[in-house]
Amino acid sequence: MHVGVFLSSLKPTWGGGFTFEDDLREGLIERHRDSKHRFSFIGLAPSGPTDCHIPYHSICPPVWQSAWHRVRRLNRRLWQGSRFEGPFEMLRPRTIWRQLKPHHIDVIWGLSPGMPIFDWPMIATIWDLQHRRQPFFPEVSRFGIWEWRENYFGRLLRRAAAIITPNQVGREEIERFYGVLPERIWTLPHPTPRFALMEAAKPHIPQILERFSLPRPFVFYPAQFWPHKNHVTVLHVLKHLQDRYGVTFHAVFTGADHGTQGHVRQVAEQLGVARLVRFLGFVERSELIALYRESRALLYLTLFGPENLPPLEAFALGCPVVASNVPGAVEQLGQAALLVNPLDVEAAARAIMDVHTQPELRQQLIERGQERARRYTVDHFLQDVFNKLDAFARIGACWMPST
Repeated sequence: MHVGVFLSSLKPTWGGGFTFEDDLREGLIERHRDSKHRFSFIGLAPSGPTDCHIPYHSICPPVWQSAWHRVRRLNRRLWQGSRFEGPFEMLRPRTIWRQLKPHHIDVIWGLSPGMPIFDWPMIATIWDLQHRRQPFFPEVSRFGIWEWRENYFGRLLRRAAAIITPNQVGREEIERFYGVLPERIWTLPHPTPRFALMEAAKPHIPQILERFSLPRPFVFYPAQFWPHKNHVTVLHVLKHLQDRYGVTFHAVFTGADHGTQGHVRQVAEQLGVARLVRFLGFVERSELIALYRESRALLYLTLFGPENLPPLEAFALGCPVVASNVPGAVEQLGQAALLVNPLDVEAAARAIMDVHTQPELRQQLIERGQERARRYTVDHFLQDVFNKLDAFARIGACWMPST
């Protein structure tokens, strides 16, 4: 089959979403010849990757391409920072058909959510359906986002030939929320980010962090400032560690601000812990790696699941993990992390103290985490996709001339 791989326009500041898609793109460039199928990249941008042997085809008509960047910037403002492209991605199927028909593509795989609705067999990748599970969060509800997501996912998931979801919780949500038959759902865990596995074998360079002058000990929380990231509870944990255990911990936050950083700063002032918190914004990858390695623990108290990438990054880099016990976390992290109710301040503080005061537990978590990080990589993920494509090709042979 000729597989069109849809690339979104995510940027590094999008954190885990960008890492996930970029890893798969790089992995495909390296491994596409291991598959019996042919691959092309497709996308909205006028041009795509130039450093590979995989061709790129834009689905934008040539008359649109000169205005593509301006339209994209306007669309981001209209959609209030949503990772989805909004109505601009919902190009008319006939327009997309005219752009792609000459290339004889058989099936289209979207590496991340937000792909257009194609008139081809589609493989959709779904990270979460939190607008259904927790519709009260503003990032999945305000300014028409909830209605757009509901309409978009309802059309995409019912139309898709196959849907990639990270675990059993994701599978059950797709079945329950949208009535999709289980045989059309592929359960493929998030792979451990490649950069974390590669850097794990390299020597640590703590001097990278000198410009930040970070106090010790600190817990690390790499998360964009969305309400569901629950930064406020981390602040309460810092205060509880002081008041209950007499221990001063600092917190280091990294990630782009999507509207809640001001609120988090205000709460820090109200709790009297502002001096214990560092807001570093978006950091370079070398700095991110050093922060994982220098922190006492990753304190990842997100309220969204079913899977998250930062715990996998921490596992690979030898950083103990205290994470939210959201639906799906046990399946993803198992016994390699201490899982807590993300709204239980005492439980999170007690877990941090356990990591801080019990060297044997800390080492055990590090070893379990490193083993978990190596267990499922980008190569494993792609091989599973190749195998699934082989099986689908037997169905596609009924009408696909290139099969």
